Amino acid sequence: PEYTDVISVTDRKYLGFPRSMDELEVVFELFRNNHADIDSLIQQQEGLTPQNKKWMTGYINEYYNIIKDRKEAKRIFINNARRQ
Repeated sequence: PEYTDVISVTDRKYLGFPRSMDELEVVFELFRNNHADIDSLIQQQEGLTPQNKKWMTGYINEYYNIIKDRKEAKRIFINNARRQ
């Protein structure tokens, strides 16, 4: 896979092989069903500052925005997936 566009550990880059939208939807649904629990884990985590919690929640929500947008999900997980 091409890593030249990954500059930071927080840069998102799908490194898997292409999947069908049906396959992706199964995984996306798991994440959607656990969104509140994931957010709750962040909010309850001791030692994180309010600023860190806000940043982490925003970062996670960016992913949820991607999986809500079928066109964007297809671009990332199918069109830009690795081929070998």
